[in-house]
Amino acid sequence: MGRLQLVRHSIRRTARTQGTSAYSRRKLVAFAWTGLTAYTAVPLRAASAVGLLLSVGALCYGIWIVVEKLLFDTVVPGWPTIVASIMFFSGVQLLFIGVLGEYLARVFDEVKSRPNYIIARIMRHEHG
Repeated sequence: MGRLQLVRHSIRRTARTQGTSAYSRRKLVAFAWTGLTAYTAVPLRAASAVGLLLSVGALCYGIWIVVEKLLFDTVVPGWPTIVASIMFFSGVQLLFIGVLGEYLARVFDEVKSRPNYIIARIMRHEHG
């Protein structure tokens, strides 16, 4: 199914003539967070990318530990393996949380049943 196609239009806004906004800074941040997370799966993809990078980094660090032990025999006992293990498994968890979130985002997009397009207003031009 296709996603809703968004089109950008420029509008002219006039200055507020009465009162002040009821939105506090906290409400604005919450509103921005909702806008960021409700319409896109980019944060989920970012979590997957960070998890993948963390796992690959931990794998490289683990290889470096083995090479350092074999060539230079200068490894602190226990510390590098614990750090590499924690980094690796944290990265794998983050990667799979991102994958699961991406799956749920796709299911949510299908469940919303948004139309292919929305006509907000019909403007008729009369010939005359």
